[in-house]
Amino acid sequence: MDFIDSDEENPKTGSWISIKNLKAAADVHSVYRQQSRGSSPSSSPNASQNSSITMEWKPNTYINQSICFSSMHDHYCEEIIDSTQTLLNESDEGLAYKQDIDAMRYYIQSKESKLRKLQRRYQRDIGKLKDELAQSKAETEAAQKEIYFLNQEIDRMQQDFTQQLLNNQARHERKLQRSKQDLDALISENNEKTAIFVAEKLRAIHQAEMDKLRDDYEEQIERLRMEHELEIQEKEEEYESIISKENNFKIDEERLEEMERAHKKNIESLEDKYEEEIERLKKQIQNMKEERPKKNLIMKFEENKINEKEIQELQEKIQIFQEEAQEQRRIIELQKKTIEDLSKELQGTFKKRPAKNLKLEASIEKDLEKDLKGLIGQISNYLDTSDPNTSRDFGDTLRTLQSRIEFLASSEKLNL
Repeated sequence: MDFIDSDEENPKTGSWISIKNLKAAADVHSVYRQQSRGSSPSSSPNASQNSSITMEWKPNTYINQSICFSSMHDHYCEEIIDSTQTLLNESDEGLAYKQDIDAMRYYIQSKESKLRKLQRRYQRDIGKLKDELAQSKAETEAAQKEIYFLNQEIDRMQQDFTQQLLNNQARHERKLQRSKQDLDALISENNEKTAIFVAEKLRAIHQAEMDKLRDDYEEQIERLRMEHELEIQEKEEEYESIISKENNFKIDEERLEEMERAHKKNIESLEDKYEEEIERLKKQIQNMKEERPKKNLIMKFEENKINEKEIQELQEKIQIFQEEAQEQRRIIELQKKTIEDLSKELQGTFKKRPAKNLKLEASIEKDLEKDLKGLIGQISNYLDTSDPNTSRDFGDTLRTLQSRIEFLASSEKLNL
């Protein structure tokens, strides 16, 4: 069905929503069909499906009853009513449209009745809530007053308890002071009695220990006295034996001095003899150097190659003599140690050399002198037939031999 929207063409109406749009949004035919299917408005299950549309088409005046909204509601409703009446008068299908309008009005009235019931229930609930809120505020104020009074009571009780605590503390301190004085008096009295008792006990223990020590010391003194007497007897016997030994030592000392003088004399004679022989050899070597011409050096060098074996043999003999000299020094050291041991055993200051050792030293000196003489003779014979330039090693050997002889002489002096 096509309707002519006169309000869109008439700008004097002042409506800012077109009637055509309102009809399209309301969907009046669908509302009428749904309403006509039910027996009553309360039995329709889909009565509230287009509630938002009807409310938009005709706002509920019971939800918002302010003056501003009521004036707007009357203005828009008046325009709708006028336009609807105009359409009914002009349209040939006014009866069908009127039925639609009646169905819509019935639906709106049912919705408005429901909304009124809800509003009354909400107002009743709001009243109850306001009463409960007022009652809660009253109870809160009463509770705050009670809390305030209780806080004051707590402060008062705390002050009372603090004062009582201070009083009890002072009373307890006075009691402790009296108890401390009594305890100090008891301790001092107990200490005096204990000191006397301990002193008596210690005195008895000390006396018993002194008696025991006195008996032990007397026994030790008696034992030491007997040991001392025995030791004195032993020392007297030892002294007599030492005196007799000293007399014998004096005789042996004279003999040792004589032997020492004879031994020193022999060593000096040997040193003089060896020094003279060495000087003679040195002079002989010097004379040989001066007499022989330099042109025979090459020939003598070849002859010296032949005599290298003899030189090596002489060096070996010198090494043997050195080893024998070391052995003699070792024997002398052993003899010296034996003399020192004997001197310690006899507790004297004189050293006694055994006759066997003296004979052994005399034989060793004779053998050493004999070997040295033989070595000097061999060296002299070799120098007579050898080149003087190659005899420098023999000069060194002779000096070494002389130093060893001097060392033996000094060791003999020390042993004496």
